[in-house]
Amino acid sequence: MKKISKAQATAFIVLAVIIVAFAALIIYFNQNSYSSNLNRIFSRLEINAQADQVQSSILGCLESTAKDALLIIGIQGGYYNKPEKLHDLEWSFIPYYYYEGQFLMPSTEKIESELSD
Repeated sequence: MKKISKAQATAFIVLAVIIVAFAALIIYFNQNSYSSNLNRIFSRLEINAQADQVQSSILGCLESTAKDALLIIGIQGGYYNKPEKLHDLEWSFIPYYYYEGQFLMPSTEKIESELSD
């Protein structure tokens, strides 16, 4: 085997230092990239959590409003708004479904229309 001269040893040491420095730079930039990706992901999760809270609040309000409207329609015999022919009470009314030979029962479409207004 040949002996390695001092110049060759120095060249190998310099090459090793360059490789280690290059590897350290790669690791450093990957960590920064990884942490910035994590920050972006966590900020998105925070936004999604806020959006979920807003959506939950809206759905709760919608469900409450729909239940109230259906309760009123049920109490008032299928009408949300007062029909032409009715028996008026102080707190509600009773619609006439048959009045002077006419059938006045509301159709499903009429109930849906009043509910959607």
